[in-house]
Amino acid sequence: ARKLAFEMRFRLQSTQDWVKTGDAMFMNYSGKRFRIEVDPTELPPGVHYAEVQGMDAENEGRGPLFRLPITVIIPETVPMPEGTVSGSEDFTPGRIVRRFISVPHGATWMDLKLRRPGGHGCRLIVAHTLQRLEGWSNEDGEHQKYAFLGPDAEAMESIAVVGGRTLELCLTQYWWSLGETAVEYEVAFHGVETDDRHLELSAGDAPRRVLLRSPFRKTTIGPAASLTTHRQVIHPAKAEIRPLSSERDLIPDGRQIYEAQVTFRFNQAKSGTVVPRLPLTDGLLYDATIGPHLWQLYDRNQRLLRTDDIWPDDAGPLRLAKGPHTLVVWIRSTQQSHLAAAKNMVLYLDRSLSSPLSIGVFADRSAADAGGPRFSSEMLQVGQILPIYVAAPKSSQLPAAFGDGDLLLGSISYAKASSSQEGAGKRPGGYPLVVTGKKKSSGSSGATGTPRKNALAEQILDLKVNHLKSLSEKDQKAFDEISAEILKQKPNYMPVLVARLHRMDHEAKRKERLADVVAAADAVIAQVDAEALATHFGTNLGTGSEAQKLRAKLTKQRDILIDALYRKGRALGYMELPEVLEKHPITDQDAHNKAFEDNFAELAKWVDTRDPKYALLHIRKERRQQRYGKALSLLNQRIQEMGAVKLLDKKRRDMYESLEWEHLRQNADDWMLRRFPHGPQPF
Repeated sequence: ARKLAFEMRFRLQSTQDWVKTGDAMFMNYSGKRFRIEVDPTELPPGVHYAEVQGMDAENEGRGPLFRLPITVIIPETVPMPEGTVSGSEDFTPGRIVRRFISVPHGATWMDLKLRRPGGHGCRLIVAHTLQRLEGWSNEDGEHQKYAFLGPDAEAMESIAVVGGRTLELCLTQYWWSLGETAVEYEVAFHGVETDDRHLELSAGDAPRRVLLRSPFRKTTIGPAASLTTHRQVIHPAKAEIRPLSSERDLIPDGRQIYEAQVTFRFNQAKSGTVVPRLPLTDGLLYDATIGPHLWQLYDRNQRLLRTDDIWPDDAGPLRLAKGPHTLVVWIRSTQQSHLAAAKNMVLYLDRSLSSPLSIGVFADRSAADAGGPRFSSEMLQVGQILPIYVAAPKSSQLPAAFGDGDLLLGSISYAKASSSQEGAGKRPGGYPLVVTGKKKSSGSSGATGTPRKNALAEQILDLKVNHLKSLSEKDQKAFDEISAEILKQKPNYMPVLVARLHRMDHEAKRKERLADVVAAADAVIAQVDAEALATHFGTNLGTGSEAQKLRAKLTKQRDILIDALYRKGRALGYMELPEVLEKHPITDQDAHNKAFEDNFAELAKWVDTRDPKYALLHIRKERRQQRYGKALSLLNQRIQEMGAVKLLDKKRRDMYESLEWEHLRQNADDWMLRRFPHGPQPF
């Protein structure tokens, strides 16, 4: 009843004559629409403000009951063909001067020049430019310059712009920079138009033609292009959507909050920096359909490395150790259907290339096909159109880690600075350059050659050996039957002996069958002529194809011998562990010691036992000789090189305990709790 009884009469008035509206309005409880006409055509350049005010028709003395603010910005036109605007201002701390400029069509960058005529002392002047474009955030279209200006000093800054749109230029003297200051400023626009502002190439493709045009002033053209970033594309390993707690996660009006949890897994091939990006929701806050998101990154030990949000560049690159990593993303929304898109979101991993990959730019197609000469420089006259050709990189130039779906990112710039021109002489940052492609396989060309007489039998034998390697621990009976069948056909067949050794030396069962590991290793070692290998690798290799084939064959045998010696030495060392000695005591310690030392000496003939691959066996040798200082030094070196590896940290803690260094043992225990948590940290 109170709603129905509400009614009010307003008298409408405008504070400026370029805004027109009706004289009166009657409004009930449901509100009222009315028409406003804004005619800015006669307004001069600058900022203009007006209000439509609603007065109580029965008591205007109450003043406006509502105000509708209207702001109109009329940018000033840049005189052409000069393409320059200028001015001078007297500043005091905190005084802000704003100018709105209509950027000429075809302009791609501007040079802002600040000059302080005379004066004394030093002043900090701040210049801030902003272009508001659809689909851009303010951060994408803004630029700031802080310039310390002494008497008669100048500062120059080149800024990328978009032609045909309004630019806001703000100048101020910083608040703590005291005193009055006169500043002269000049804005000069430049431009090189291109028919492709986002250039995408495919590795191995034909050169791409790009057309350049100078819209309003002659410009020196000197194209330069390079790729600096490898972007790896990762797809979700797991994604699920679930409702959150009905007691805690409810909107006040009763709507349920849902959560999408998306898990990505990737392998860091070597230690280095990476920037994770989630293009579906990065940079989107209030205007996001879903999100925003939070993510957490874990290493192979489930240790939390970083938590971040929708602005990945704020925290900077993250240094990761070699090995597997997991990134988990959480996105929440009251609309369960909106979260369905998160199941197909991708993760970008941006890594800087070790050195920029230069992209060739040429004056004509024939030079591009021949690989030279490259485009040098040329003066582009006003209105002239110039074709250039950008060559795609070869597949062989792609990084070794480049995979299917990956991208190479970089930039291309077209203009070139000249001695007669101030500023950068080109658009800062250039234009985006993207390269797609597929790493060329280094496999065989596909030629089969002349079929060998026993090719079918050898292929069947290879299939059986590969099947042996694929059998799990539960398939021991099948392994024994197939291996016995092959060894009956070909006694002491090396691939079967190696497969048996690796099976016996499986990490999960190793300590239960150490004697079998030693026996299997001895069987492999017995089939390798170590003296013949030593003789071969101690002589210079010939250049013929037969010599190369022999070297490849003997290299494979050498690697098998080294692998068997290492596995045997590790098994002999494990036999001395307390938990193993309880079940399987060593009956002849002297013979055991001799077996370990002889095996280690043989391994040392072929490899540097301090190498990370064999260092644990070398550490075992030093500990057996009670040279704990050397063992601990080598162990610390391996931990520093390999990062957080639980086995290494555990061995170091055990060594502290053996030496009765209780304070270091306790410290090692504390750090192991941090480095190797029992599970991922809860979100």
